[in-house]
Amino acid sequence: MYGLLPPGTLEFLLFALVVGATLLVLRAVARRHAPPPGATPPSDAIPSLSTQQRVTGTLRRVIFDRVQGVWLAEMALGQRRITFCPTDYTDQRARYESHLGKSVDVTLYGLATLAPGGAETMQEQIKDLDKVDLSSNPVRLVRAGQFPNDYVAIARVLSHRDDALTDGTPLRVYRSEVVRTDELGLVIELAVPREDAVTQQGPVFADQTMVHGSARLFGGFAATDG
Repeated sequence: MYGLLPPGTLEFLLFALVVGATLLVLRAVARRHAPPPGATPPSDAIPSLSTQQRVTGTLRRVIFDRVQGVWLAEMALGQRRITFCPTDYTDQRARYESHLGKSVDVTLYGLATLAPGGAETMQEQIKDLDKVDLSSNPVRLVRAGQFPNDYVAIARVLSHRDDALTDGTPLRVYRSEVVRTDELGLVIELAVPREDAVTQQGPVFADQTMVHGSARLFGGFAATDG
């Protein structure tokens, strides 16, 4: 069975199962971002994080997720597709519709639960670890979770700062490398509720630290995108 799947698929499916429990925590955090199911969110319903991390890709589609009660956007980054919740959709609806199929510049971040360590911390749960070369590509962003914009991340912390959502929710924000392949390098900010960061993690993760966990992706049009 292993030979029928792309290299690394089984390993990271197993990893996703292990960290899947953290999505329950993430769901509680993200409830602050969503109106009741079936309702179109008003312009001020989704608190957002101001971030300078920008991603350029092709906007493929925008759909309304009735389970979360939010709009979701899908964009292509080379051969990879990323789904995020556009916090500015109500204000920018016409812009999203006019940019379908076009290259766009968006800001992107994740509300996350993070723990120290990369894939090596999960070695007991990952079969055939010796067959997976993590030395040259130790970071991953894998879609897994309840909603289309839920991901599992193995990331390298590049820097950190304290910030807050527009509704005042305090965050500890980690600028993190989550994808590094020949065709794509992706750095986004992973934001952890600050009270969780203090009580569960203690000191901040130092630069170049490997972390893993779950992330629900959000974003919006970058200010300079026309």
